[in-house]
Amino acid sequence: LRLAPLVFVRLGELVTAEWAAIDLEGAEWRYTVTKTGRPHVVPLARQAVAILREVHPMTGHHRYVFPNARFPSRALPMSRGTLWSAFRALDIPKERMTMHGFRAMARTILDRCCRSGPTSSSTSWPTPSGIPTAGPTTGRRS
Repeated sequence: LRLAPLVFVRLGELVTAEWAAIDLEGAEWRYTVTKTGRPHVVPLARQAVAILREVHPMTGHHRYVFPNARFPSRALPMSRGTLWSAFRALDIPKERMTMHGFRAMARTILDRCCRSGPTSSSTSWPTPSGIPTAGPTTGRRS
């Protein structure tokens, strides 16, 4: 959960993150977006790198950064339900915030504060063609 607000990726991308795709020294995560099939690079903030370094001794010998604890021998990623359960354990009502809310919030904030001309934050977000990115909540569409 600590990593989600730092990387702004879809929940499915986060739970299926593979160690082979993460470069801790270069501070980036390269993967293929499942919805578009396009390569994507996520720059990792120093806080994200620190979290991944903390997790590495526990899961670095697995394929996935977050392996399925119930079935470790099957080489499966953690289920989405595990993250949802952890999120709900924080007593945050789903009407107030969701896992996708981190991505939507980041997209909206970046669009509002960093828009500089025709290119907005949405152009670098991995989304299928023709489908608006998460947000903005102001009624504008990108």
